[in-house]
Amino acid sequence: MEKREKTWQAEAMRLLEENLDIAQQVIREQKEAIRLKDQHSALERLGMMRMGVGLATQAPDPFAGLHEDARKSLDALLPDFLKDNPQSPKRRAEYEAELARWRRAVGDKSIALVDAMDVAAYHDLLLHEVRPRKGGEIASHDTQHKALSAIRMMLGWACSPTVARRKAGDNPAEKVRPKGVTKRAKNAIKRRPWTPEELKAIFGAPIYGGCLNDLHCLQRGDHDLWWSGRYWLPLVALMSGARIGEIAGLRVCDVSTHGGVTYLAVTTEVSDEDDDEDKARSVKTENSVRMLPVHPELQRLGFLKYIDGISKGKKKSEPLFEKRDYTKFYNNKDRFFDKVGVKSNITSFHSFRHAFKDMLRVLRDSDLRDRLMGLRTRPRRRWHR
Repeated sequence: MEKREKTWQAEAMRLLEENLDIAQQVIREQKEAIRLKDQHSALERLGMMRMGVGLATQAPDPFAGLHEDARKSLDALLPDFLKDNPQSPKRRAEYEAELARWRRAVGDKSIALVDAMDVAAYHDLLLHEVRPRKGGEIASHDTQHKALSAIRMMLGWACSPTVARRKAGDNPAEKVRPKGVTKRAKNAIKRRPWTPEELKAIFGAPIYGGCLNDLHCLQRGDHDLWWSGRYWLPLVALMSGARIGEIAGLRVCDVSTHGGVTYLAVTTEVSDEDDDEDKARSVKTENSVRMLPVHPELQRLGFLKYIDGISKGKKKSEPLFEKRDYTKFYNNKDRFFDKVGVKSNITSFHSFRHAFKDMLRVLRDSDLRDRLMGLRTRPRRRWHR
């Protein structure tokens, strides 16, 4: 009995060892299968990577289907652009300046490869290089718009299907807009007329009471500036409501008398005596063309004597006032309005026009008010039964 039990135990151990060997063999085979599978997957991934590298090295040609000029830089194409889009000498110079700036920002990159990042780099350089106006932090909205429009126009021209230098419709500058506040938004600030105290300060300045000399006209002295446009422009503006450009542009031939009343003509008419520069007369709107009666107070102050004196020996096409930048003289920092202490962000030379408009409120005829101001007359209401 004991011998049989030992024999059975020995057989059991033998079978267990055999099964263990089989189990270990199975485990080894499974591990080897997993290893081979992982190796196969790795080889597949490696093959895909190699395939991807192959595709990357065989990327589509960005110049395929485009004109040979697609390889040229934007500034190199300027002569061709100006040939297709003639510009004035002034605008041509602006294009040349902006394309020189473009080259500093982007280099000689082919026009077909220009993208939005290049336009952004140019815009940033523009903001860095262009000095802001006084009181501003960056270049004005109008300055940016003019510069960006040059780049936008050229890139748009390059997208033309006639001579395709870029893919049609692919203009990366199309949606780029200037930064800052628009001129229209700035002008939306309500301008006001001068107050009586401010008018006293203006007409009590050295220009009217005696200045040091013609150059130092904002310092007290005994020099009479009665013969200068700097003396008369504020007076004419206050008593006619005319804009500064309308007054500064008056000529000897614009003064006439009808029915005993002297008028100043705001007009675009030219004479045969005018040269090409003088013939470029313009007004703000078509309603700006009008006749301005010379106010009796202007006559009392000697304005007609000034006209008679300044007109002697002059051609009819010559200006009534000496040529100078009157806007800068009156409105700029450290100039006339600033020196007399009336400058603010809601007053300017245009405040004379607002003051005249307020004085016209006594007129019940709105059409007459609009004609004197050079504004569009409002249509009358018609009542129907």
